[in-house]
Amino acid sequence: MAFTFIGICVILILAIVGYLRGALRILAAFLALFLAGLLAKPFSFLTLWLVKVAKLVPLVLQQPLAMVTAGLLLFVLITLVLEHPIKKREEKRKAGGLPVRTRWELTGGAALGALWGTCLVLLVATGIELVATVDQTVQDARKLAVAKTSDGKGITITTEQVQEKGVVREQPAVVGPFVPLKEELHRSLFGSAAERLNPVDKKALDVLSKLTIVTGDPALTRRLQNHPAVVRLTSEPRLQALARDPEIQQAIQAQQFELLLNNPKIAELLNDKELMRKFRGLDIEAILREATSKSP
Repeated sequence: MAFTFIGICVILILAIVGYLRGALRILAAFLALFLAGLLAKPFSFLTLWLVKVAKLVPLVLQQPLAMVTAGLLLFVLITLVLEHPIKKREEKRKAGGLPVRTRWELTGGAALGALWGTCLVLLVATGIELVATVDQTVQDARKLAVAKTSDGKGITITTEQVQEKGVVREQPAVVGPFVPLKEELHRSLFGSAAERLNPVDKKALDVLSKLTIVTGDPALTRRLQNHPAVVRLTSEPRLQALARDPEIQQAIQAQQFELLLNNPKIAELLNDKELMRKFRGLDIEAILREATSKSP
Protein backbone atom coordinates (compact mmCIF):
# COMPACT_ATOMS: atom_id res chain seq x y z
CA MET A 1 0.00 0.00 0.00
CA ALA A 2 2.83 2.40 0.81
CA PHE A 3 4.37 2.01 -2.65
CA THR A 4 1.01 2.52 -4.35
CA PHE A 5 0.29 5.65 -2.31
CA ILE A 6 3.73 7.18 -2.84
CA GLY A 7 3.71 6.32 -6.54
CA ILE A 8 0.29 7.85 -7.14
CA CYS A 9 1.31 10.97 -5.19
CA VAL A 10 4.43 11.39 -7.35
CA ILE A 11 2.39 10.99 -10.55
CA LEU A 12 -0.23 13.50 -9.37
CA ILE A 13 2.39 16.05 -8.31
CA LEU A 14 4.15 15.88 -11.66
CA ALA A 15 0.79 16.05 -13.45
CA ILE A 16 0.07 19.30 -11.59
CA VAL A 17 3.55 20.61 -12.45
CA GLY A 18 2.92 19.69 -16.08
CA TYR A 19 -0.42 21.50 -16.03
CA LEU A 20 1.17 24.66 -14.64
CA ARG A 21 4.13 24.63 -17.04
CA GLY A 22 2.26 23.57 -20.16
CA ALA A 23 2.79 20.87 -22.77
CA LEU A 24 5.41 22.78 -24.76
CA ARG A 25 7.73 23.20 -21.78
CA ILE A 26 7.34 19.54 -20.78
CA LEU A 27 8.08 18.45 -24.35
CA ALA A 28 11.13 20.72 -24.33
CA ALA A 29 12.31 19.05 -21.11
CA PHE A 30 11.83 15.57 -22.66
CA LEU A 31 13.80 16.58 -25.74
CA ALA A 32 16.53 18.21 -23.62
CA LEU A 33 16.87 15.04 -21.54
CA PHE A 34 17.14 12.90 -24.67
CA LEU A 35 19.76 15.13 -26.30
CA ALA A 36 21.75 15.45 -23.06
CA GLY A 37 21.89 11.65 -22.81
CA LEU A 38 23.23 11.39 -26.36
CA LEU A 39 25.81 14.15 -25.97
CA ALA A 40 27.00 13.45 -22.40
CA LYS A 41 29.79 11.04 -23.37
CA PRO A 42 31.25 13.07 -26.29
CA PHE A 43 31.30 16.25 -24.19
CA SER A 44 32.49 14.63 -20.94
CA PHE A 45 36.06 15.77 -21.67
CA LEU A 46 34.92 19.32 -20.90
CA THR A 47 33.91 18.41 -17.34
CA LEU A 48 36.63 15.83 -16.64
CA TRP A 49 39.10 18.51 -15.57
CA LEU A 50 36.54 19.89 -13.12
CA VAL A 51 35.95 16.45 -11.62
CA LYS A 52 39.70 15.88 -11.30
CA VAL A 53 40.21 19.24 -9.58
CA ALA A 54 37.29 18.69 -7.19
CA LYS A 55 38.54 15.20 -6.18
CA LEU A 56 35.07 14.26 -4.97
CA VAL A 57 35.31 10.64 -6.11
CA PRO A 58 38.13 8.09 -6.52
CA LEU A 59 40.18 8.15 -9.71
CA VAL A 60 38.45 5.10 -11.22
CA LEU A 61 35.03 6.80 -10.94
CA GLN A 62 36.06 10.19 -12.31
CA GLN A 63 35.23 9.39 -15.94
CA PRO A 64 31.65 8.21 -15.17
CA LEU A 65 31.09 11.25 -12.93
CA ALA A 66 32.38 13.52 -15.70
CA MET A 67 29.75 12.02 -18.02
CA VAL A 68 26.98 12.56 -15.47
CA THR A 69 28.13 16.14 -14.85
CA ALA A 70 28.27 16.85 -18.57
CA GLY A 71 24.79 15.39 -19.00
CA LEU A 72 23.33 17.57 -16.25
CA LEU A 73 24.95 20.74 -17.60
CA LEU A 74 23.82 19.94 -21.14
CA PHE A 75 20.28 19.26 -19.90
CA VAL A 76 20.10 22.68 -18.24
CA LEU A 77 21.65 24.45 -21.23
CA ILE A 78 19.46 22.74 -23.85
CA THR A 79 16.35 23.33 -21.73
CA LEU A 80 17.10 27.06 -21.56
CA VAL A 81 17.64 27.21 -25.33
CA LEU A 82 14.44 25.30 -26.13
CA GLU A 83 12.34 27.28 -23.67
CA HIS A 84 13.47 30.66 -25.03
CA PRO A 85 11.03 30.72 -28.01
CA ILE A 86 8.29 29.31 -25.76
CA LYS A 87 8.83 32.17 -23.32
CA LYS A 88 8.71 34.70 -26.18
CA ARG A 89 5.43 33.19 -27.38
CA GLU A 90 3.90 33.38 -23.92
CA GLU A 91 4.96 37.02 -23.53
CA LYS A 92 3.42 37.85 -26.91
CA ARG A 93 0.12 36.18 -25.98
CA LYS A 94 0.06 37.97 -22.64
CA ALA A 95 0.67 41.35 -24.32
CA GLY A 96 -2.22 40.64 -26.70
CA GLY A 97 -4.61 39.96 -23.85
CA LEU A 98 -4.75 36.24 -24.55
CA PRO A 99 -4.27 33.44 -22.02
CA VAL A 100 -0.58 32.68 -21.58
CA ARG A 101 -1.26 29.00 -22.31
CA THR A 102 -4.07 27.51 -24.33
CA ARG A 103 -6.36 24.83 -22.96
CA TRP A 104 -4.66 22.10 -24.97
CA GLU A 105 -1.29 23.18 -23.53
CA LEU A 106 -2.63 22.89 -19.99
CA THR A 107 -4.31 19.50 -20.44
CA GLY A 108 -1.45 18.22 -22.58
CA GLY A 109 1.02 19.38 -19.95
CA ALA A 110 -0.90 17.52 -17.25
CA ALA A 111 -0.90 14.33 -19.36
CA LEU A 112 2.82 14.61 -20.13
CA GLY A 113 3.59 15.39 -16.49
CA ALA A 114 1.67 12.29 -15.43
CA LEU A 115 3.61 10.29 -18.03
CA TRP A 116 6.89 11.67 -16.68
CA GLY A 117 5.83 10.79 -13.14
CA THR A 118 4.85 7.26 -14.18
CA CYS A 119 8.22 6.74 -15.86
CA LEU A 120 10.00 8.01 -12.75
CA VAL A 121 8.03 5.73 -10.43
CA LEU A 122 8.61 2.71 -12.69
CA LEU A 123 12.32 3.54 -12.92
CA VAL A 124 12.66 3.53 -9.13
CA ALA A 125 10.50 0.40 -8.80
CA THR A 126 12.55 -1.42 -11.44
CA GLY A 127 15.75 -0.42 -9.64
CA ILE A 128 14.45 -1.91 -6.39
CA GLU A 129 13.34 -5.05 -8.25
CA LEU A 130 16.76 -5.40 -9.89
CA VAL A 131 18.86 -4.91 -6.75
CA ALA A 132 16.62 -7.15 -4.64
CA THR A 133 16.65 -9.91 -7.26
CA VAL A 134 20.44 -9.83 -7.48
CA ASP A 135 20.76 -9.77 -3.68
CA GLN A 136 18.40 -12.74 -3.28
CA THR A 137 20.25 -14.70 -5.98
CA VAL A 138 23.56 -14.19 -4.17
CA GLN A 139 22.08 -15.25 -0.83
CA ASP A 140 20.50 -18.38 -2.34
CA ALA A 141 23.78 -19.26 -4.03
CA ARG A 142 25.63 -18.96 -0.72
CA LYS A 143 23.25 -21.52 0.75
CA LEU A 144 23.96 -23.86 -2.15
CA ALA A 145 27.71 -23.44 -1.70
CA VAL A 146 27.57 -25.57 1.46
CA ALA A 147 26.58 -28.58 -0.68
CA LYS A 148 29.79 -28.50 -2.73
CA THR A 149 32.73 -30.73 -1.83
CA SER A 150 36.23 -29.38 -1.54
CA ASP A 151 37.37 -31.36 -4.61
CA GLY A 152 35.16 -29.13 -6.75
CA LYS A 153 33.10 -31.97 -8.27
CA GLY A 154 29.80 -30.51 -7.18
CA ILE A 155 28.61 -33.64 -5.33
CA THR A 156 25.74 -32.96 -2.95
CA ILE A 157 26.48 -33.99 0.63
CA THR A 158 24.86 -33.52 4.03
CA THR A 159 25.65 -30.79 6.52
CA GLU A 160 27.34 -33.36 8.78
CA GLN A 161 29.61 -34.46 5.93
CA VAL A 162 30.41 -30.86 5.18
CA GLN A 163 31.54 -30.29 8.75
CA GLU A 164 33.45 -33.61 8.79
CA LYS A 165 35.28 -33.03 5.50
CA GLY A 166 36.03 -29.41 6.23
CA VAL A 167 34.68 -28.09 2.95
CA VAL A 168 33.14 -24.72 2.31
CA ARG A 169 31.51 -23.37 5.42
CA GLU A 170 27.92 -22.28 5.16
CA GLN A 171 27.68 -18.52 5.01
CA PRO A 172 24.73 -17.18 7.00
CA ALA A 173 22.14 -15.73 4.65
CA VAL A 174 21.67 -12.07 5.38
CA VAL A 175 18.51 -10.59 3.93
CA GLY A 176 19.43 -7.28 2.36
CA PRO A 177 17.32 -4.16 2.84
CA PHE A 178 15.94 -4.37 -0.71
CA VAL A 179 14.38 -7.84 -0.36
CA PRO A 180 11.59 -6.69 2.01
CA LEU A 181 11.14 -3.65 -0.24
CA LYS A 182 10.70 -5.99 -3.20
CA GLU A 183 8.03 -7.95 -1.35
CA GLU A 184 6.25 -4.70 -0.51
CA LEU A 185 6.61 -3.59 -4.12
CA HIS A 186 5.00 -6.79 -5.43
CA ARG A 187 1.93 -6.06 -3.32
CA SER A 188 1.61 -2.61 -4.89
CA LEU A 189 0.07 -1.34 -8.10
CA PHE A 190 3.49 -1.17 -9.77
CA GLY A 191 4.81 -4.63 -8.83
CA SER A 192 3.94 -6.54 -12.00
CA ALA A 193 5.28 -3.75 -14.23
CA ALA A 194 8.58 -3.68 -12.30
CA GLU A 195 8.95 -7.46 -12.75
CA ARG A 196 8.43 -7.20 -16.51
CA LEU A 197 10.83 -4.24 -16.82
CA ASN A 198 13.62 -5.90 -14.81
CA PRO A 199 16.58 -5.95 -17.26
CA VAL A 200 18.32 -8.87 -15.51
CA ASP A 201 17.16 -12.10 -17.15
CA LYS A 202 17.38 -15.67 -15.86
CA LYS A 203 20.57 -16.29 -17.82
CA ALA A 204 22.38 -13.44 -16.06
CA LEU A 205 21.08 -14.55 -12.67
CA ASP A 206 22.28 -18.10 -13.35
CA VAL A 207 25.76 -16.76 -14.15
CA LEU A 208 25.74 -14.71 -10.94
CA SER A 209 24.63 -17.72 -8.90
CA LYS A 210 27.38 -19.95 -10.32
CA LEU A 211 29.97 -17.21 -9.82
CA THR A 212 28.95 -16.87 -6.16
CA ILE A 213 29.25 -20.63 -5.64
CA VAL A 214 32.63 -20.80 -7.37
CA THR A 215 34.16 -17.90 -5.44
CA GLY A 216 32.91 -19.44 -2.19
CA ASP A 217 34.82 -22.69 -2.75
CA PRO A 218 38.65 -22.56 -2.94
CA ALA A 219 38.78 -25.68 -5.15
CA LEU A 220 36.25 -24.33 -7.62
CA THR A 221 38.02 -20.98 -7.58
CA ARG A 222 41.26 -22.70 -8.61
CA ARG A 223 39.46 -24.47 -11.44
CA LEU A 224 38.12 -21.12 -12.63
CA GLN A 225 41.55 -19.51 -12.43
CA ASN A 226 43.11 -22.41 -14.38
CA HIS A 227 40.53 -22.33 -17.16
CA PRO A 228 42.36 -21.79 -20.50
CA ALA A 229 40.31 -18.69 -21.41
CA VAL A 230 40.97 -17.09 -18.01
CA VAL A 231 44.66 -18.00 -18.17
CA ARG A 232 44.97 -16.38 -21.60
CA LEU A 233 43.44 -13.19 -20.29
CA THR A 234 45.38 -13.05 -17.03
CA SER A 235 48.63 -13.68 -18.89
CA GLU A 236 48.31 -10.15 -20.26
CA PRO A 237 51.63 -8.48 -19.24
CA ARG A 238 49.93 -5.39 -17.84
CA LEU A 239 47.64 -7.47 -15.64
CA GLN A 240 50.62 -9.53 -14.48
CA ALA A 241 52.51 -6.36 -13.59
CA LEU A 242 49.47 -5.06 -11.75
CA ALA A 243 49.15 -8.28 -9.75
CA ARG A 244 52.82 -8.10 -8.74
CA ASP A 245 52.67 -4.42 -7.79
CA PRO A 246 53.64 -4.19 -4.06
CA GLU A 247 51.41 -1.16 -3.48
CA ILE A 248 48.37 -2.93 -4.91
CA GLN A 249 49.11 -6.16 -3.03
CA GLN A 250 49.39 -4.24 0.22
CA ALA A 251 46.11 -2.41 -0.40
CA ILE A 252 44.32 -5.70 -1.15
CA GLN A 253 45.69 -7.40 1.97
CA ALA A 254 44.71 -4.41 4.11
CA GLN A 255 41.32 -4.22 2.33
CA GLN A 256 41.97 -0.56 1.56
CA PHE A 257 39.60 -0.44 -1.41
CA GLU A 258 39.65 3.34 -1.62
CA LEU A 259 43.38 3.19 -2.41
CA LEU A 260 42.67 0.68 -5.17
CA LEU A 261 40.01 2.95 -6.67
CA ASN A 262 42.48 5.83 -6.57
CA ASN A 263 45.35 3.85 -8.09
CA PRO A 264 46.31 5.43 -11.47
CA LYS A 265 47.53 2.08 -12.86
CA ILE A 266 44.17 0.44 -12.25
CA ALA A 267 42.34 3.46 -13.67
CA GLU A 268 44.51 3.35 -16.79
CA LEU A 269 43.72 -0.32 -17.41
CA LEU A 270 39.99 0.21 -16.88
CA ASN A 271 40.07 2.93 -19.53
CA ASP A 272 41.92 0.67 -21.97
CA LYS A 273 39.32 -0.12 -24.66
CA GLU A 274 41.25 -3.06 -26.10
CA LEU A 275 41.61 -4.77 -22.71
CA MET A 276 37.94 -4.15 -21.88
CA ARG A 277 37.03 -5.68 -25.26
CA LYS A 278 38.93 -8.83 -24.26
CA PHE A 279 37.07 -8.98 -20.95
CA ARG A 280 33.72 -8.61 -22.70
CA GLY A 281 34.76 -11.36 -25.12
CA LEU A 282 34.95 -13.93 -22.32
CA ASP A 283 32.12 -16.48 -22.45
CA ILE A 284 31.71 -16.40 -18.69
CA GLU A 285 28.63 -18.63 -18.84
CA ALA A 286 30.54 -21.47 -20.53
CA ILE A 287 33.57 -20.97 -18.28
CA LEU A 288 31.49 -21.22 -15.10
CA ARG A 289 29.60 -24.22 -16.48
CA GLU A 290 32.90 -26.04 -17.00
CA ALA A 291 34.26 -24.92 -13.62
CA THR A 292 31.22 -26.29 -11.77
CA SER A 293 30.84 -29.47 -13.84
CA LYS A 294 31.20 -32.83 -12.08
CA SER A 295 34.07 -33.95 -14.28
CA PRO A 296 37.47 -32.94 -12.84
